[in-house]
Amino acid sequence: MQLVARKGVSGMTLAEVGSMAGYSRGLVAHHYGNKEQFVRALARHVQQSFSAVRAQAHASETGLDRLLHSISSYLLTPGDHRAASFAMLGEAAILGGSLQETMREYSQASRAFYAEQLRIALGKGEIRQDIDPDSMAAVILGLLRGISMQHLLDPENFPIEQISQDVLLAIKALLQR
Repeated sequence: MQLVARKGVSGMTLAEVGSMAGYSRGLVAHHYGNKEQFVRALARHVQQSFSAVRAQAHASETGLDRLLHSISSYLLTPGDHRAASFAMLGEAAILGGSLQETMREYSQASRAFYAEQLRIALGKGEIRQDIDPDSMAAVILGLLRGISMQHLLDPENFPIEQISQDVLLAIKALLQR
């Protein structure tokens, strides 16, 4: 993840991955077959890591509370996962190929989680009844990715804790009954 976060998918080699991991330069290629398969596995790992963060976000809660906690967790959880994710998303959007399919699935899974919590919130009467869960899930994911990208670009001058609170207030206002 560190290598992809630093160099991007197209800028790194499997030999570099092996060396950085402290293994032989050919072990990664032997295990994954090729760079494409390695990157797909890395994308799945990043997706699972974000899913684990969402799952831990007050798993006993559902609906609006879980949605808001998962948004906060997304913004406030540091790590190379986020930078690697953006490197893969950017290259997938620009270059296409099999990475595009993998990252499309990754985005669909994220939107599905947010849409599910919005549907639960609708059922509980926690949010406006005219909310389209699928559309709002796309808005939320776009907002989170945009905020996260700004933080990655300038972490020293981007008060993520305060902005996270502002994002929560904005989401609540969008969904308000």
